Amino acid sequence: MKLASTPGMAAGLCLLLAAAGCVSEEDAPAARVADSYRFALVGDMPYYADPGTQLPPEFVAAQYAAVLQEIDDADVEFVVHVGDTNSSRVCADSVYAERYAEFEALGHPVFYTPGDNEWLECDNAGLDPMEQLEHLRSTFTQGDESLGGRTLPLERQSSQSGYETFREHVRWRFGGDLYVALHVVGGGNNRGPDAEPRAEFVERNEAVIAWMRQSFELARQESLPSVVIVIHANPRWERFNRGEPNPSFSAFLEALHVEVDAFDGPVLLLHGDTHTFRVDKPISNPETGELLTNFTRVETFGHPRMHWVLITASSEDVDRFDVQPMIVSQTRP
Repeated sequence: MKLASTPGMAAGLCLLLAAAGCVSEEDAPAARVADSYRFALVGDMPYYADPGTQLPPEFVAAQYAAVLQEIDDADVEFVVHVGDTNSSRVCADSVYAERYAEFEALGHPVFYTPGDNEWLECDNAGLDPMEQLEHLRSTFTQGDESLGGRTLPLERQSSQSGYETFREHVRWRFGGDLYVALHVVGGGNNRGPDAEPRAEFVERNEAVIAWMRQSFELARQESLPSVVIVIHANPRWERFNRGEPNPSFSAFLEALHVEVDAFDGPVLLLHGDTHTFRVDKPISNPETGELLTNFTRVETFGHPRMHWVLITASSEDVDRFDVQPMIVSQTRP
């Protein structure tokens, strides 16, 4: 896997994966190398009530609308939103409905995974996080297709016995690539501050790891060239690499390390949470320090830097994925 600068920004890097057009489950093993495609990555926006930046809501709305318009006009096959569709200070069913309508208005398929602001941090708005989580699921996880004006089929973990709750855990194919969305959020991932983790965290974390392991096994069985993981949280790899993992993410990172190490092809992880665009190789063996070279993460921009990321897969090289920051022109109020 090679990294290279993208024009205009040194942090825009190249990472390589196999790529292709959309195929069925039956056709996937025979289509490991096919046509090129592109998709959009976005998240952690808009925050209409963020005291940290004190931007007027009308300005935030205009800039977010500009981001959506650029994505809608772009030549992409689908859109990935990694969560935090609003500030936790404005949690409400009406906000879910507004974001849902915006996703549906896009001309592309939209795949969305929740962030902490949509439910976990809703106590900032005087609401019960568990109730908001149920409202979130009822709004965004209906049917077996993506959101968006054009749709793609997906598979939900909720179709499996014992995991009926977790409709937000999905996977989909595009060409030879397998995409897997997992509900792992910032804000401590709802583990809680006590020695004993909260029941919701325990149940969801077990489902996350089971869905991830199953997906990697599927990719290995079918000799798929690459796996793309989608989460919200920045799981703090620096602590994991020091052998001092954050308990909110430790089991997830340990399982991820095992699966990536056992997978022959490239693995790409997309996330948001800390609002800093970056492309790097953050995971290494905490015992040996050896870098997992087939693993790359991309973090998208976030409020108040309201931009998006264009990711291009191509059939010209089995190790190719180009990651390009897309800067939306904006004028501060």
